[in-house]
Amino acid sequence: NPWYTTQIKHYLNGDGFTIDPSDPIMSVRRTPGYPIFYGIHYALLGEETAHRVIPYTQAIIFALSAVVFGLTVSLVSKSAIAGYLSALMYGTSIFFIGFLFYTVTEAIHPSIVVFSLYFAAKYFYSDRQYQNKYIFLSAIFCAIATLVRPTDGVLLVTLSLALLVNSRLSIRDRIRSIFIVIVAFGIMFMPWVVHNYTKIGKIVIL
Repeated sequence: NPWYTTQIKHYLNGDGFTIDPSDPIMSVRRTPGYPIFYGIHYALLGEETAHRVIPYTQAIIFALSAVVFGLTVSLVSKSAIAGYLSALMYGTSIFFIGFLFYTVTEAIHPSIVVFSLYFAAKYFYSDRQYQNKYIFLSAIFCAIATLVRPTDGVLLVTLSLALLVNSRLSIRDRIRSIFIVIVAFGIMFMPWVVHNYTKIGKIVIL
């Protein structure tokens, strides 16, 4: 998809990370997650080889996410069988694997969402609950998912609400955890917001 593959070409040519150097708004038209993912392959391997390798990279990421999805379900349900069945259904679903052979956001963003949910589950359901590192990592992957596909930003809202209504945490701990989530998300988004402001003089998050 040219919406995700032209940015790196213009960047390497010295024209900036943009879809169209002649139009400043095209610098902020797409979030940078997938263009960077594609761009790493392009810069290292060249265009032709990148397109051959990317499906394998995406398949490996997805396979890992299927395992992690099973672990997440097992952690929440306390059932290994539920975890195995969930991993099997997710890992063989045509709605996910059908995109692995294309250079589009759908090829990787479900996997990144799963990674975010896994660390959230570790925070809420593991034997050693409420460790800040887990909620921090969940927010980091939440931000990466949103930088790949903006609609994944709903994860930030739901994660914050899950923390807010958790009666097992004190009010102080809820506020602290939400603060950690917002800071982690902000750390990941700040370079993109600064980039957008330098290009069009406006604060554009998505």
